[in-house]
Amino acid sequence: MIKKSFFLAVASLLATSLYAQQHNPANRYVPPSPNAAALAKFVDIPVNTHTGVPQVGVPIYNWKNEVSGLSLDVSLNYHAGGVKVEEIASNVGLGWSLNAGGVITRTMRGRPDEAALGFLNTSVLPNISTPLYSGGILTPQVGLGYAVNLTNSPTDFQTVLDIEGNSLDGAQDIFFYNFNGKSGKFFIGKNGSILIQSLDNLKINPIRLHPFQLNGFEVIDDEGRLYVFSATETTASTVHTLLTTGKGLNENYVNEYTSSWYLSEIKSADRQSSIRFDYDGGFQSYETGYSESKAINLSGNPLEGTPVGYTDEHSRSSTYAHVYALRLKKISFPDSTFVDFSYGSRTDLTGGYALNRILINNAGYAYDFKLTQGYFNGRLQLFELRKSAFQQQEPPYIFSYYGSLPARSSTSIDYWGYANTSGAGTLIPKLTLGMAFDPFLDGSDRRTDAEAVKSGSLQKIIYPTGGSTVYEMEANEAYGENDFFIDYKKKGPYNVGKTTVNIAYPYDFSDAPGAVDFYIKFMELSRIVPQPGEPVWWIEEDIDNTPINIVLSNAAGTWSTVLYSGTYGQIKNIGEVVLNGFSLPASGPYKVEVQMSTAFLYPVEFSVNVSASYKTGFKNTLVGGLRAKRITNYLDTAATIPASAKAFSYLMDNGRSSGKLAALPTNGFFYLTTRELYDGPNFLAGKVDLFNRSSESGQPLGSVQGSPIGYNRVTVQELEGNSTPNGKTVYEFSDLIHRGGSGSYPFLPGEYISWAAALPLKEQTYNASGTLLKLVENSYAITIEEHANENFRSLKTGLAYSANTGVNDYKQFVVRQEYPIYGNSLKQWQKEATYENGAAIVSEQSYTYDLMHQTKTITKQTSDGSIKTKLYYPYDFTGLWQFNQLVAENRIANAVKTELWRLDGGVEQTLISGEATDFATFGSALRASATYQVKTAGYAPMAHHSSQLLPAGSYRVKEAIHAYNGKGAPLTVSAFEGSKSGLLWQPDGLRLKALFDNADASEIYVADFETNGNYAIGHTGGLSYNGNFTLSFVPPNGKNYVLNYWSWNGSKWNMVSQAYSPSMSISGIIDDVMIYPSDALPMKSFTYFPLFGVRDILEPAQLQRFEYDVYGRLMSLKDRFGDLVKAYDYHYKP
Repeated sequence: MIKKSFFLAVASLLATSLYAQQHNPANRYVPPSPNAAALAKFVDIPVNTHTGVPQVGVPIYNWKNEVSGLSLDVSLNYHAGGVKVEEIASNVGLGWSLNAGGVITRTMRGRPDEAALGFLNTSVLPNISTPLYSGGILTPQVGLGYAVNLTNSPTDFQTVLDIEGNSLDGAQDIFFYNFNGKSGKFFIGKNGSILIQSLDNLKINPIRLHPFQLNGFEVIDDEGRLYVFSATETTASTVHTLLTTGKGLNENYVNEYTSSWYLSEIKSADRQSSIRFDYDGGFQSYETGYSESKAINLSGNPLEGTPVGYTDEHSRSSTYAHVYALRLKKISFPDSTFVDFSYGSRTDLTGGYALNRILINNAGYAYDFKLTQGYFNGRLQLFELRKSAFQQQEPPYIFSYYGSLPARSSTSIDYWGYANTSGAGTLIPKLTLGMAFDPFLDGSDRRTDAEAVKSGSLQKIIYPTGGSTVYEMEANEAYGENDFFIDYKKKGPYNVGKTTVNIAYPYDFSDAPGAVDFYIKFMELSRIVPQPGEPVWWIEEDIDNTPINIVLSNAAGTWSTVLYSGTYGQIKNIGEVVLNGFSLPASGPYKVEVQMSTAFLYPVEFSVNVSASYKTGFKNTLVGGLRAKRITNYLDTAATIPASAKAFSYLMDNGRSSGKLAALPTNGFFYLTTRELYDGPNFLAGKVDLFNRSSESGQPLGSVQGSPIGYNRVTVQELEGNSTPNGKTVYEFSDLIHRGGSGSYPFLPGEYISWAAALPLKEQTYNASGTLLKLVENSYAITIEEHANENFRSLKTGLAYSANTGVNDYKQFVVRQEYPIYGNSLKQWQKEATYENGAAIVSEQSYTYDLMHQTKTITKQTSDGSIKTKLYYPYDFTGLWQFNQLVAENRIANAVKTELWRLDGGVEQTLISGEATDFATFGSALRASATYQVKTAGYAPMAHHSSQLLPAGSYRVKEAIHAYNGKGAPLTVSAFEGSKSGLLWQPDGLRLKALFDNADASEIYVADFETNGNYAIGHTGGLSYNGNFTLSFVPPNGKNYVLNYWSWNGSKWNMVSQAYSPSMSISGIIDDVMIYPSDALPMKSFTYFPLFGVRDILEPAQLQRFEYDVYGRLMSLKDRFGDLVKAYDYHYKP
């Protein structure tokens, strides 16, 4: 990714001086005036275009400080991609989350990695793999009749046996991080090394106070900030399995383990400032993880006499989780601002709490948000959010939702867990093996329902001003060319009875592109009991031996084929026949006939039911989750015509959906095992082949940025009013990539390559008449690697064979290796074309990267020629101690040197400009000391040296910082050929108090009495001083000094100016006292409203006063005399 340059960027703030002046580096530390920072307040509704999911959020509070480099957003966010039936509402409400801080969680696989027999505390796992159906099965011995290919040692088999019995951890846990805008996953190797999947330049250090503990993590980001995750959440669970085939209830208890580590503190890169997080905790319990499985006998059980198709075992399972859960209590910021979170009880989660108030406070200035919740089908739901301050209340945000959800344990769910209307009473889905009809493979219809999938999801927001946004959502839709997307057409069923056995029924298969499948179901309706004296056996035998043929032929009589040939007794006993793959000639239509002799069938009545099915191609198919169809904004509750709207289309030009699934639900819902049967010790009576079916996909269905699906092409149409087009933008994205998985037993989940998906490939913007206005194209280099290191090897095992001889148990296993997948994506090239009056203005940029995946060069090609930007980072100067120290502190994100070159034929010819930043130690911290720039343009190419930041004679000082305070704020700065500027800071050391030109910070004194005033009228700020005030400032040198202050005479403020001598006293009602050298110039001074921002800006020629409402919104700007300069009105709309 492209990184910003450093260049003394302690703050990238704009000066607001009203008069021209010489360049002064101190101006970058001046806070923005409130009228420059004031924004119209509204809830922005961006849409993740790749998934079609609206990103809904209500901002609560943002804290940011340029000096410390720390920032934090607090908001309530809603995931609009649909609500899963099993989902448990957060403490905000169903679908909502509190975004404040961060967390590291893990998916525990087997045992906790840090446990006594966990992944981190046991030996490297053996390098074995046994592909099923290829003859490779790990087995303990050779003597069994069905044992094959003994290729592994007894030690390896014991390892696999231990993993299967969960007495040894066979799979490393997967850790996920999410904090301050950063998210990803990482793995811990057996040697303690860390693999960050997306190759982010983070340093992750586990905190382990004991070999069998994982107490937390310390994470250092690429700008050197430290994130401490030490507040732990623990989980214990019991899996309840009810065996419905008469074998009772099994319980499997999972010991308590640490499941999450919450963010406790963020420390600045110099460790001088921090944001702290406090939590409360308590125990919660709930039921989750509903699943179901069946083992179907494919070969019959000779010992028990059960037939083919018999359910050998049927179980239903769920997990009872017992969690010591944390809830955020308080956030404390470096400037004494804090955010408090209050909770109340809730009825839908045992031991759970509902967030009902968020309070933001600093020095008594405060406002809060109150949450109004209720229950939506037994789930906590957020209905209102209201802001208030000083006994004043705004109208609330009001949230409404789509219809009801079934119970959390409902079986009416689609493959992805969203509501549907199947009502089949089972979670096991119907299963087809590439056939239109299958025996004994019934189950639940787990397909997505277009209406039910919306259940419980956000439909409308009404804002405090009366404006509103309506979300018209729809089910996701995907297209592919495999069995999940097959479009079947069915003909029939046609019923044939005894009296109509030779009547033809027409079929037309002219639209069948390939083979046709037939399904024949036979049913005997009645049988006449023989009269006394009649030979029963003779009649029964003749009936059952009567031949029957079911024949398919074309109408022209030129072609026919037998669908079934046998006896009446055979088809009566079988009951149903599935015939797959009949290829038909083109000359139809066709008829089906049942051909048989009726002479011996007078005692019986029967029916034959014939159906046909064939594939006509592939179709767009609904899949789980929601996408935006239309988002409409209204100005007020009475409006009937929208103020604006956006409509979304996800189709390719050929009408097919551009949606692609991370994984398909048709894979992995079954596998085969074998069990030998013994009747007495060592007497083999037979074997049972079991067809195992499950409600869970053997390969996880995965998600794409929080959605089951990603779209390659999305069109966003801007609308005015109800339907007037106002231009559109067409987005194209990279394909989904899935690596490392296995669709056969024992299933490996594989990896959805998140960094390779949703890459913007093309963006086309059109006006209302369809004219192309802008085109942007991108290309990327994508890296996907398997970390095939023994310290990261996991083994996935599956029982394929078992036998109990009455003396010994034997088992055979299928084993697969698993290694983590890692990589990244880097933009290689971008083309941008802007069209005006038919002419195109085109520019192209290409990028190269270094080994840390940071931008090394940017080459831009335009009609005026080619320019290359070269960037250098701290690790490029290994011969200089200060940059080695930056690398040690992981402060590597920002370039410390850039060069801009003009190219000729792709070769660097002339250096146009360049800048570099050097560092030095100030106190105990390494900080920027100076920025240098190229003296003059025109230098020839210069070789890079790792021990030389500045080529001799080519650079000069642009800016320098001579001193810092303890928080990292500059005290004295200077520019090339310019005077020094002194900066004074508020008591917290983070906010600028005053700025003087031609003065060192040690030569300046300012008293604004905002913290020690005793009179409630201020020249600036809210307080002044009344009484005798002794000035204790001692000048550091022999210069002449000036004393300036403001005095209140009862009706107005007057400025007093005089020469200063130490220990002078002034009296009366005074404010804004300043002492500085007589040749210095006071530039600006500032007072602040706690929590809100700048209150006054005092300059030599003017005073600006900013007034806020109780919620901290800027209301007016006034001058020195209290006259209104500008007013702000917040009639904000969506």
